[in-house]
Amino acid sequence: MKTKAEWRVHFKKQRQELDRQTWAEKSIQLKQLFFEQVNLSKAKVIHCYLPLEKQNEPNTNLIFETILTNFQQIVCTVPWVTHKGNDMESVVFNQESKLSKGSLGIEEPEFKNMIPPEKIDIIVLPLLAVDEAGYRIGYGKGYYDKYLLRCRTDVIKVALSLFEPLPVGSFMPDAWDVPADLVIFTS
Repeated sequence: MKTKAEWRVHFKKQRQELDRQTWAEKSIQLKQLFFEQVNLSKAKVIHCYLPLEKQNEPNTNLIFETILTNFQQIVCTVPWVTHKGNDMESVVFNQESKLSKGSLGIEEPEFKNMIPPEKIDIIVLPLLAVDEAGYRIGYGKGYYDKYLLRCRTDVIKVALSLFEPLPVGSFMPDAWDVPADLVIFTS
């Protein structure tokens, strides 16, 4: 069994080794699988992260484009790490949103129209790796695990992974880790 830190190094390296074409193909595949596997019929608010392209995160802009075009009744939100740097909020994101780099160098809307966590129906979780039980290895700051504690218990947690899930037991989840309900991955 490896530690989360060891897996973090491994998967950061694997993502950096993806060429642009493979990354783009995997992102398109994840978008298609998202709309096949996630039921949006009752969703009013979806929270999803904006991709860090320098980290080769899945291109979630493809998901945003489809929702904002074809599901206009759904409000999209993205994370905003507060200027204190220890908390995360959810802010509205749409076609009119002007983006700028926030406190952690992550793009976020300049106008912060916050949505309370209990209003979110579906949340797409960022990760480096995930296991078959839905436990994620993220970047190690715990923003999403803390944020999920503020969401409704029935919020649907979706993990998008560029790689197949690790077998259960590949790492030890921390006591505060919140598993995803649905793991969508490419092979």
